[in-house]
This record gives sequence, structure tokens and C-alpha cells, in this order.
Amino acid sequence: MSHRDTIRFFPAFFRRYMADPRQRMLLYFGLEGILLQFITSVNSFGNNLYATNMGATDTQIGLIQMVPNLAAVALLLPAGVVGGRLRSSKTLPVILLCFMGIMYFFYGTVPIMGQYRMGFFYVFLGMTAGVLAIYNAQWQTFFGDVTYPGERNTIYTFRNRFMFVIGTITPLFCGIAMSAMGDAEGKLFVLRIFYYLSGGFVFLQAFILSRIPEEKKEQAEEEKKEKLSPRALLGAVREAAAYKPFRSFFILILFLSELALGLDHVVSGRSAVYENDGSPSQYFQCGLLRGAAFRHWLFCSAQ
Repeated sequence: MSHRDTIRFFPAFFRRYMADPRQRMLLYFGLEGILLQFITSVNSFGNNLYATNMGATDTQIGLIQMVPNLAAVALLLPAGVVGGRLRSSKTLPVILLCFMGIMYFFYGTVPIMGQYRMGFFYVFLGMTAGVLAIYNAQWQTFFGDVTYPGERNTIYTFRNRFMFVIGTITPLFCGIAMSAMGDAEGKLFVLRIFYYLSGGFVFLQAFILSRIPEEKKEQAEEEKKEKLSPRALLGAVREAAAYKPFRSFFILILFLSELALGLDHVVSGRSAVYENDGSPSQYFQCGLLRGAAFRHWLFCSAQ
């Protein structure tokens, strides 16, 4: 689809912006920011409520912050290596958005997955909120490639202006809708609608990102790049695995995650006898584990 076809696609109100390259860039990034902020806001207020209304324990709710971070740690370095080898900085963000769009539809279906729904909840949480962190990192590279230095501040400010508005009203609308529901199933129904909307908005965001024009690279730089292929992905994984601080931190965080889950079972058993003793010790122990992992990463990075 050419830019002329894209101009016809938009309503007449936007056509004057689409005719001017500078205004078109403002419009593209403004719309992209609106969609991104909606998804980010739903993740921020919705994930804990989603798990709570599905009957999650205190430790399971505490793990909600750790799972996306774990997914980001595992994927950030390989994604950076793959992104650096691609000829276009647009390719990887668009692929990540399409992947997240599919995962959000699965994420919204988690409550009907029966007794295994909490396990699927964490899987799709990592594949949505975790991959979103990878997208944000790759977006910065893409933004620098498609905008001129003198225009970046204007475009970025214009984008953030709309993001602030969406970030304010989205939790309000969702909260009002959930308050109208009297039981947990009704609240889950509202959250599922918002996650399905997020999936659709992610695909729309990928379409908008694909329409943003990208300047041609220098021929010498083009020759250094390679197309996205299984060989490039395998090379990225090998390069990440060979990086000692990343490898040691990733192994440690997996071990501590299993240990935290074990503590959940121990504390849950104790709480049957001591009802008020479980939650504080649970959060304290999990906090110590995450702090130890972070300190270990800092130590390895300094080597």
C-alpha cells in the first residue's frame, strides 16, 4: 500500500496532516503512542486484578512483577543482537507487535482454561507484558532511524501528550465498568474485553508502524546487515549464551523463582494453622530473593 492509498484510508480530517511529511510523522507517532499507552495502562492496573479475581495467592500475585522481568531478561539481549543484524530497524518491532497481538487474545482467554489457568496466566503474561519491554527497547532504535535530530523533541513531545491523556482515562473507564459487576466472574469479563481490545490495538499499532517511512541506509551499512532467518536467530541465542554475566544471572533467577514457588507452598500450609502469619513473611522472603538476584547481576556486570 502506497502513501497515497494510506491518505485515502484516513478520514478527511486527517488528510491535511497526511499530505505534509512532517505532519504525517506527527500523526503516525501520535496514534502509535495512544495505542501503546492503552496497552500499557491495561497491563499496569489489570494484571493484578486479573489474577486476584481468578483466586491467586499472595505469592502468585507477587510473581506478577517478576515474570515479565524474567521474560525481558531472557529475550532482551537476543532481540538486540537480531535487531542489529536486520537491514530495517522497523522489522523487529512490527514482528514483536504481531506476536503480542496473538498472545493478548490467548491472555484474554485464560479464565476459561480450567484448573491450569494460573499456569497459562504466567505464560501469556510473559509473552505480553514481557515482550512489551523488548518492543519499547527496539522502538527507541527505530525512532532514532526514522526521525531527524531537529524534529525528535517535537514528535516525542506530541506523542507523550496523547499518552498522558490515555493513561489517565483508561484505568478510570475500566474501574467504572468493573464496579458495575457484582461478582468475580463479571469483573473477569470486563478485564477480558480490555485484553481483547489490547490485542486488536496491537495489530493496529503494527500497521501504523509499518506505514512510517524509513530513510535508505548507506550501501556499505546495508551489506553488513542480513535478513531475519533461523541462522540469525541461532547466532543471537549463542551470543547471548556466551555472555557470562547474562548466563549466570539468568540461571540464578530461575533458581530463585523455583525457590519462591516452594516458599509459597510452605507458607500456604502454615497459613492453615496461622492465618495471619503467611503474607508478611511471604513478601519479605520473596523480596530478599529478588534483591539477592539483582545484587548478583550488578556484581557480574562489574567484572
